[in-house]
Amino acid sequence: MDADGVMSWKSTVPRTPGDRPGPLHGAFAYHTDPDDPAAHAHPPAPKTPADRLAAAERRLAEAVAELMGRLGVERHPDSPDAWAADLAGGRQVVLRVENGKLVAARSPESAVSVPLRRMPDSRAQLDLMAGMALRQLNAAMSTPERPSEVNNTRVPFEFERFFHDPRWMREAAQFEQALGAHYFNDQRTLDAAREAVSRLRDVLKALTPRTPDESEDAFARRVEGAFFRDDDPASAGQVGTRVALDDLLAEGNVRELTTAFYNAAYYQRDHPLILGKTILGIFDGDHWVEAAASGLDMDLLRDMRRQLDGSVNRPVMSRLEKVFDGGFRFARDPFGTGNAVLMSEHGARDLAEVIQSQRGRQDRTPEEQEALSTTPAHYAELNAPLGRFEREYLESIAGRPLEPDTPLPWREGSVAHQTAAGSWAKRIAADGFPVVDGISATTTRMLLAVRVLGLGSEHAERFLGALMGWMLPGQDHSLFEIVRGAQIAGVVRMDFGDRFSAVDFYRNLPGMDLHALRTEVLPDGLFPHEARYLQHALDPGGFTETQPPSNDMVREIADRLWPQLETGEVLDADLAEWLSEGGIDPDDPAAVRTLGERLSKPHVMALTVYTRHAHYLINNVTRTQLWTGGASESAVRAGMARKIDGLVSNYLENLAAARKPLPLPLALRRIVHVGEGHLSRDSPLTAAARDWVDAAHRGEDAKQRIREHRAAGRGDAARRAEGDVREARRAQRAAWRQIRDGLDEVVPRLFEEMRWHADMVHDAMLQLPAVGSAESPVQAYRGDWLTPVYSPIYGSRLLPTGTAREFLSVSRDLAVAVRFMAENPASGRKVLAVYRLTGEQARDLSVFSAFAGDREAVFPPRSGTRQVSDPELAEAVRREAIEAAEAMYERGILNAVPRDFEVIVVREDRRGAPPPPVRPGRAGAGAPQNAEEDRRDR
Repeated sequence: MDADGVMSWKSTVPRTPGDRPGPLHGAFAYHTDPDDPAAHAHPPAPKTPADRLAAAERRLAEAVAELMGRLGVERHPDSPDAWAADLAGGRQVVLRVENGKLVAARSPESAVSVPLRRMPDSRAQLDLMAGMALRQLNAAMSTPERPSEVNNTRVPFEFERFFHDPRWMREAAQFEQALGAHYFNDQRTLDAAREAVSRLRDVLKALTPRTPDESEDAFARRVEGAFFRDDDPASAGQVGTRVALDDLLAEGNVRELTTAFYNAAYYQRDHPLILGKTILGIFDGDHWVEAAASGLDMDLLRDMRRQLDGSVNRPVMSRLEKVFDGGFRFARDPFGTGNAVLMSEHGARDLAEVIQSQRGRQDRTPEEQEALSTTPAHYAELNAPLGRFEREYLESIAGRPLEPDTPLPWREGSVAHQTAAGSWAKRIAADGFPVVDGISATTTRMLLAVRVLGLGSEHAERFLGALMGWMLPGQDHSLFEIVRGAQIAGVVRMDFGDRFSAVDFYRNLPGMDLHALRTEVLPDGLFPHEARYLQHALDPGGFTETQPPSNDMVREIADRLWPQLETGEVLDADLAEWLSEGGIDPDDPAAVRTLGERLSKPHVMALTVYTRHAHYLINNVTRTQLWTGGASESAVRAGMARKIDGLVSNYLENLAAARKPLPLPLALRRIVHVGEGHLSRDSPLTAAARDWVDAAHRGEDAKQRIREHRAAGRGDAARRAEGDVREARRAQRAAWRQIRDGLDEVVPRLFEEMRWHADMVHDAMLQLPAVGSAESPVQAYRGDWLTPVYSPIYGSRLLPTGTAREFLSVSRDLAVAVRFMAENPASGRKVLAVYRLTGEQARDLSVFSAFAGDREAVFPPRSGTRQVSDPELAEAVRREAIEAAEAMYERGILNAVPRDFEVIVVREDRRGAPPPPVRPGRAGAGAPQNAEEDRRDR
């Protein structure tokens, strides 16, 4: 087991001390034929180090070429010196020789690569190591992307606050049950279940010998008996043995049909004609011709044969489990759990996970099961009501009609077991996934049966919908558990690596589009994380930054824009212009609705929240979180507390000096102001804030008297004034302690709130179209200052790559950037960054902004950029910037015209690796400082 928690293999090739491991043993010295005596003579040594290096590179390339051919990896179509390896999940990685190593990269020309740990011995080992290298490339190069097929936003706090909300699991489970009900009532899903049952019957009839005196009807009844049982009322969907299969096919619901397939595939173990035993008959009777004629998947059938009869481990495991628990996971059964799972692409790893997922599962007591039992009314309320056949069967057992509240004998996974205490369950739940009964190996086996019937991948995916309609409404398994089982069966290709959370999962469900989810499944059209955010935004006791009357604008903007995005009927000119600039035709309702289906009203609210006064703190917690790699919540909390202290003290200093202060986040205003309604700098001060300001005035007055007394030679008077200064400072400290007591009450709640906002803002931004394109780049600007030697945000000439560790704002209005640069309190090293936006990362927030005139675009955290040399553009922007500053100076907006500043040109660079890590510290000493955060007048 390696550090990533996956199985690894060791080379079986004999090695001697000093040899490099792997099948290329000896290839790094010289390539030889071991049977050629001349090969044991040392070849002539190259004359120079360069020659030796080149020769070694050639030998390595030859050896790698031989290895790739043996492993079935083809040359890359765009480069004769690279190979394209296809991995699970539709991923591809490029392999090439680089500096004496075999490395993995995104493309043949990519400058970023990761060396493989060692030379692979087999294709399985190559796939393992290449997959690990690809994850490292993703981590190094991952930046927010233009909306794509997989909508994975990698938010700063990984939706942790959402998943820890007391209502999250309940609402997520309700969504999954609603999704199951959607599939239960979906006609295409019902047809898939019918087709699977019908196909299974045809195969069983084709491969079952008919006795000489057996009529057609008797033969059909004998075969169809595999689909029915009347001895297991605890199994949902059983209809007994008095139903004709044709009647079930014509009138049965998804649950009844899927249960019939379940019985005949492998569950009715005592019946001689189930599919599992029929397959054994093919193996033992050598009926391969008949199997091919019946249309079975012959490749999969051979894989089953190898697993059952070609494995040394399976018989041993089968005997052991019979001794210890009497199980059938490794029996000579193609649908035994262990056998089915081991046939997956990563069999050993998947089997270990299946076992781990069920290790902590505990049987509930009969009393607990009875208390949790479901009723006909329960399924009716879920829109998955009992069908005619299953109802008649249950009534025949009970001896009376079922009432809506009659407890059902069914024992669904959530009723039969308690699974939440296991380590696997805790790990999965931490990413927001409900856990019910562990990974669904039933899904794996059922889909394996569908596949071996030769129904094809498209039908298998539709049959997965039937399994969801079968198991989700009653909570036999959770959605993640079912999809993970389908992944093991090779039906679903979905990468769950790199903290693929429930939010990402729900938006990227196989076979489901956002329109269907929003309009047919989701309550109020909202995903669980959107519903949780909206509830806190509207709750009077919820978020402070969304409460009226102080922040009516957040709700006003959402109430104005969201109906237009939802319906596609654009009425406002500003929205129409914004859509057009983003490449969306505002006169095309379908195109507008497509964007609206990616967004939600809570997303719009979050974007507006960011453009107001909370952005100081949102950026603060985001920056510290990313700077520390999320390893220390206490560091993030302490960093925000320091930021709040700085905001409030700076606010009071400006009030005392009669300067216009930067507006505070709403929760902090009540620490320094009193009054009803909206609080501003003109509102009355609290007693502690008034004491602080009065003490500041007394201190400044005393300082002025000191200067006057000293100028007049009045030493005693100057010393008395110095005492007044000390007294004023003591009064300020006393007042600050009272203010600090108030902050201590507010900060914990604000800390939680800002993490909610940071994740929702990031999630919202990634649903928007990116600004510009490679063909039509958009120019934007940012006024800031540079840290010495190397800027983490902007890079440097020697290390030109930079990475945003916060929400990084730019403006398409040069004057806005010039104003921020001029007002920045940092002395020296002022910079005006010119961005060429090419549709990769930056998003236009202007239409959602409380300050639309700023024409603000924002780079999400982790965005990559690269400095480029363009002296002509830099000089042209410098001239325009000075002209804009002069105009603002004449209008009294600026106190002076900045002339000592540097202009740098920056382009988006999603492939740029993050810069070297820098320890957090004060601005100008390694920690990035957002000028906008500290100077923005909002």
